[in-house]
Amino acid sequence: MQWNNPGHEYDKDAEQIIRTFCNGRKIFVFGAGILGKDIRQRLELFGCFGGFIDNNEEKQKNGVDGTGVMSFSDYMKISKKGLLVIAADIKNISALCAQAVDAGLVQSVDYFCGWTLLERFILY
Repeated sequence: MQWNNPGHEYDKDAEQIIRTFCNGRKIFVFGAGILGKDIRQRLELFGCFGGFIDNNEEKQKNGVDGTGVMSFSDYMKISKKGLLVIAADIKNISALCAQAVDAGLVQSVDYFCGWTLLERFILY
């Protein structure tokens, strides 16, 4: 069997998954640190990166790698337009998940913790 476009054998499958899962919504990354930047790169490959969210006011003021960073409260004003993936280390992820729950977001519907979203829909 010969591929027509080597290196892009699964592009259509990936695009269909993203279209179905995101349903026109962008994915916002809560945590603009090392993990958040890595997730951003992967989401940008599929054109579904919506932006960064971080509780750090310095990051909100200055942005990260040329990208603006919004507060969680600003995200909540537009949350129906997006999905949230929480990108935090083990010591902070519980607090950020609690922040999402306290705001009325539902896990695996409105937000995903860590790599869960990528493992389910993007990496494989």
